[in-house]
Amino acid sequence: MRIESRLTLEHEWNENAKSFVTIFNRNDELGQNPSYGIRWKTGQTTASGQINANNFNSYGVIAQHSQHFNFLNSKLIAGAMFDYSPNDYWAYQTDLNAQLRPDGKSVEKYSLKEERPDIQLANYNAKIRNAASYLQYDFEPVKK
Repeated sequence: MRIESRLTLEHEWNENAKSFVTIFNRNDELGQNPSYGIRWKTGQTTASGQINANNFNSYGVIAQHSQHFNFLNSKLIAGAMFDYSPNDYWAYQTDLNAQLRPDGKSVEKYSLKEERPDIQLANYNAKIRNAASYLQYDFEPVKK
């Protein structure tokens, strides 16, 4: 599930200068039972898998100012952003039954035998911070 919100304040100083500031929040919860996490050995009628969740909230701000100049019909754009995203990830094992194909060398389908939250595969928290600034200059050296 993903929830996003933002609030933007824009201001036009004059016909040549504009600014904006945006604050935002994202809340993302992604739980999965991934097929890439299945471990099976040829011929076995059991396998193991996992159930996991990757959850984060992001809080941030983006600010930008653009200034137009008559010189070479140019424009200068300057901006900066900061994002703080605390992140939680956990995974635990699942035990699976493997229904084999007639040749016994591959699996036709898996079914859940038991969830095993007592066998943790991962469990961590991270605090991710991103910051950036940029400067862009556009100009027109020759008309059209």
